[in-house]
Amino acid sequence: MKRIGYTVCVNFLLVIAVCLGFAANATAEIDESQYDVIYFDDFTTNTLYDYTYQSNLPLNFFTYNAEREALKLVTGDNRHVYVLKDIPVTVQDGYFEIEFYPYKKYPFDGITEIMVMSEDGDYYHWHFSRDTNRAHAGNWQQYRARVHKYVNGSSAFFKIFTPSPVDSYSLNAWHTMGMKFDPTGMTVNIDNTEIATFEDPNQTPIQVSTIRVVFRQQDQYLGYVKLLGFKDTIAADIDIDPDTLNLKSSGRVITCYIELPTNDVTQVDVATVQLADGPLALIDPSNVDDYDEDGNPDIMVKFDRQQVIDYILQNEIEDGQELELTVQGKIYDGTKFEGSDVIRVLKKENGKKK
Repeated sequence: MKRIGYTVCVNFLLVIAVCLGFAANATAEIDESQYDVIYFDDFTTNTLYDYTYQSNLPLNFFTYNAEREALKLVTGDNRHVYVLKDIPVTVQDGYFEIEFYPYKKYPFDGITEIMVMSEDGDYYHWHFSRDTNRAHAGNWQQYRARVHKYVNGSSAFFKIFTPSPVDSYSLNAWHTMGMKFDPTGMTVNIDNTEIATFEDPNQTPIQVSTIRVVFRQQDQYLGYVKLLGFKDTIAADIDIDPDTLNLKSSGRVITCYIELPTNDVTQVDVATVQLADGPLALIDPSNVDDYDEDGNPDIMVKFDRQQVIDYILQNEIEDGQELELTVQGKIYDGTKFEGSDVIRVLKKENGKKK
């Protein structure tokens, strides 16, 4: 049965560098809630032609298997298959994972690689294989591994090593292979077992725009690919009404107008709109119009007035103090937006101070 997890794919150039950190056999726990899902495909439908295929084998060695809901990649002996996919946004801090099912190996090393790349040819690369030493041809538990970060024409680190055994790794079973990457370096895992961590002393970012999976000398199924990352936050124009909030006056709601200069406000997911670390907007009412008459549509949402007051009073507030309120939310594709407005807070009733 296929499992749910994360995938990363990297290819390589051979350049000498220095490995500055190493860790092995810890549990690799990725908190998915901390990321946006940039790309995910579990092949429940045939998306074969959404991918670029490169190989020294004919195209019919790259097929869709409906029963397994997976891509089938036949490499043969001493052959390779590359699967590439451009992603819609760039990511410099993320996690890439694949699920794969190796079912036939050949006399030389059976290799699985994942890679994330930029348009400029920079990349992170994670390579895992059975030992290339033919004396170990019958021993699936003999491993070799390679990690590589290549940026601005040289290697930030490049390391070939023999990792500790991963007891779960075998033929005819589903496995995951993952890589967490950011400017500081990368951490790699197999079957959620952390294999190694490597550091980039220069902390040079790579703007990832392509994911890549490589199978060599080993026939395999590809069960899913998943890339997590952080999308850029859109700067929103926020107008909160009233401009002056008297905490002792009557009223039931606070109105907020949101304008997204480069995005369609009809795509705002009202259920995600909230004051920063505070109350959510009311689902209803909401409406789209050009409220400020600047030629760009705004979406109007409401907040419960008492919830906003309770939120404001979490901190000491002086009578007449100006206070910046930040409004956050997402559009339906998961992209975040954020903006702020300044209101004046009064703590008076009938002309008297509270």
